[in-house]
Amino acid sequence: MKKTPRQKIPAPPHPLHRQRKLPWQTPKPSEEDEAAPVRIEALLHSESYRQADEDIAFLVCRKCAGNLGRNSLLA
Repeated sequence: MKKTPRQKIPAPPHPLHRQRKLPWQTPKPSEEDEAAPVRIEALLHSESYRQADEDIAFLVCRKCAGNLGRNSLLA
């Protein structure tokens, strides 16, 4: 049986510095949806919009904590 050369496993990408941006890091071009930039700006400036990691009420919400089980500190 013929042995095949081992393929080198590539190193994982750097977590912060990338050669190309990930798809969700670039806004949708206005050529695809002309109203998208206006809608995004409206959402970001809305009083009800908060990033999840900055929303204290969301972070401490029991329903948002996931399946913690009986032995959880929050149970």
